[in-house]
Amino acid sequence: MRIIYLFNGRLPTEKAHGVQVMRACEGFAKTGAEVTLILPYRRNVLNEDPFDYYQVSHIFDIKKVRGLDFWTPSRLLFHLQNAVSIFWMLKEVWPLKNNSETIFYARDYATLWALSLFGFKPVAEIHDYRLPNPRKYANYVFNQAKMVVANSEGTKEGLLEHYSISPSKIAVASNGVDLDFFNIAETKSEARAKLNIKTTNPIVAYVGRPESAGTQKGLGTFLEAVSTLPGVASYVVGGAKESIQQYQEKYQNVIFTSQVPYKEIPLYLRAIDVVVIPLPLNKHATTTSPIKLFEFMAAGKAIIASNLPSLRTFLNDQNAVFFEPGDAQGLSVMMSRVLGDKGLSESISAQARQSVSNHTWENRAKIIIDYLKWHTSKI
Repeated sequence: MRIIYLFNGRLPTEKAHGVQVMRACEGFAKTGAEVTLILPYRRNVLNEDPFDYYQVSHIFDIKKVRGLDFWTPSRLLFHLQNAVSIFWMLKEVWPLKNNSETIFYARDYATLWALSLFGFKPVAEIHDYRLPNPRKYANYVFNQAKMVVANSEGTKEGLLEHYSISPSKIAVASNGVDLDFFNIAETKSEARAKLNIKTTNPIVAYVGRPESAGTQKGLGTFLEAVSTLPGVASYVVGGAKESIQQYQEKYQNVIFTSQVPYKEIPLYLRAIDVVVIPLPLNKHATTTSPIKLFEFMAAGKAIIASNLPSLRTFLNDQNAVFFEPGDAQGLSVMMSRVLGDKGLSESISAQARQSVSNHTWENRAKIIIDYLKWHTSKI
C-alpha cells in the first residue's frame, strides 16, 4: 500500500497537529506502507528539519511543493494562499490519481474538498468536530471520501448528527504516543538540573497551549487552584508568549516557560511530579483526543483530570484522579491529596504507564489500515 498524506500547513509547528501528522506518517510507515508527506513551502521561524524537531524516524518521505506565504491577517490572502498551495499539491499527485494501490489522505477540509472535486476519493481524517451546523462543503467531502477517520467517539457522534454518513464508513482512531520517546534515562533530579530547575519542592504543571482553535483549555482553573497551594512549585510549560502574557501578569508566583522545543518535553515531564488536564465542559472537551494525555501516561505521571467522558475513555480511577470541570477549589483539594499521598501518586503513575501501552502510533495506523481494507471490501 502507498499512502500520500497531503498536509496544507507549516512543519515543524508549535501546534499539536504537527506532532500528530508526523507521528501518523511514521506509524503508517512502520506497518509497511510506502508513505509520502506532501506539503507546501512555508516560511518558518522553527528552522529545523521536521524529522529532527519531532524526533521521528526517517522512514517516510517529505516532498515540498510551491506555495504562497502571506504573513498578514487577511482572510482573502489566507484563501488565496490555500488555493495556490492545494493547486501545487494536486499537480504533484495527479499522475497517481488512478493508481488503485495509492491512498490519498488529508485532514483539512480545503484539501479534502479539492481532492474530492477532482475524483481522488481521499481518506478524510477529522479532528475535534465542533461545527454548530452542517456545512455543504463538509457534506460533499464525506460523501466522496473513501473512508472517514474520526479522532474520538465524540467527533463521530457530531458527524453522524449532521451528515448522512453510514456509521460503517467512520473509523474511530484516537491519537497515540511514541513510548520510547518518553522512556528517558534521566532521573527527576537529573532532568531538573538539565532544565536549570532549581527548586526541590514538588512541581505541579500544566503542559501545552492554553487554547485550541480559539477555545480555552482550562488554564485559568489550574492557575486559580495552584495559587492556594503552599510549598509547591507551579509551572506552565508551553504556549506562545502572547497567549500567556495575561496570565503571567496576574500569577507571578507561577513559572511560565513559554514555548519549549518538542524534544525537551520528556525532560520536563520527568522533572514534574503532577500534571493537570483541566479541560472545561465545552464542545472541544467532548470531541478531543489529547496527544498530551497519552504523553503524560507514557511518561508515568500522576494525572489529575477534569471528569469528562472524552478523558474517561482512557483514564479511570486506577490511573488518574478527577475533579469537576471548572472547579478550582476541587482541583486544589485533589492536588493536595495526590501530593500528600505517595502511595496514591505512585499507584496511578504506574497504572497510567501500563494503560497506555497499546496506544502507540503504529497500533493506530494498523486500526486505520485494517478498517480501510475491511470497508473497501464491503463496497
